Amino acid sequence: MPTSWFSRSRSQSLSAAHRITVTLYGVSDGGTGSANLTAQMGVLIGDSNGNGAVSSADVAQTKSRSGVTVDATNFRSDVNANGAINDSDISLIKSSVGTGLP
Repeated sequence: MPTSWFSRSRSQSLSAAHRITVTLYGVSDGGTGSANLTAQMGVLIGDSNGNGAVSSADVAQTKSRSGVTVDATNFRSDVNANGAINDSDISLIKSSVGTGLP
C-alpha cells in the first residue's frame, strides 16, 4: 500500500455534506489478477433515511428510533456514532435540516 493512502490530514475538516473518494489498493479477483478500485460516496450528517437530503422526515424517523438498540437497520440514526439513538442524535439532525449532498 502506498504511504499516501489517505490524503486528508487530521487538521483538515469536512463539511456536513461532502463526497469522498475511496480507493482500495490491490483488490484480487481470487485468481492472478489484481487492481486498484475507486468509488465515490456521499456523506451527509443527519440523513438518516439515505435520500441525499436532511429533512423533517429524518427527524421523525430518528425520533421513532430513540432508545432502540443500534443495529444494521437503524445505524444511520446514530448520527454521533456513540452506540445509542437518543436526543443528541435528534438535535444534530435538526441542526442539519435543509442540507443536501452537492
